[in-house]
Amino acid sequence: MPNLAGKAPRLCAYLEHLENRPLLIMRRSEWNDLELKRGKMVEIDLRRTPLKGYPNVEAAIAERTKSGEVYIKVYRIDENDAPKIINEDIYAVWEFVPKYYNLPQIVTEASTEINPNLTSFLEECIFLIKQKPGPNHWLTDLPEEIILTIMYRYER
Repeated sequence: MPNLAGKAPRLCAYLEHLENRPLLIMRRSEWNDLELKRGKMVEIDLRRTPLKGYPNVEAAIAERTKSGEVYIKVYRIDENDAPKIINEDIYAVWEFVPKYYNLPQIVTEASTEINPNLTSFLEECIFLIKQKPGPNHWLTDLPEEIILTIMYRYER
């Protein structure tokens, strides 16, 4: 996957600074191929995302919640965490820079400018931001809803 951040390095670096965590970038066209519906989960192939190097993956899903928030959840085996060996890693998906950020102010603070290059970048890309471990980070089994989502693939 090409370095998409290279099209807007100052903006990406500043957003990483504000979030205090890495910002991963994915082409919007590839993201839109998932056709996520509100309130639904779909199994995804991490090889088609910036998360392609994830080790020991048992399942990966994308979800657009009923409230409209979007997440990728990765379920991976972590033998260091026995007996709870499955870890749930969650990535918030920003299809647009969140409204709680004032984009013109961020552009100014990042010492960049709103120009055709930045506009094109924002139209072309979405962002993935790893969330802090939540209450379901350590699991002994895959959640039932994830198993059902995966099983759905085989029934089609």
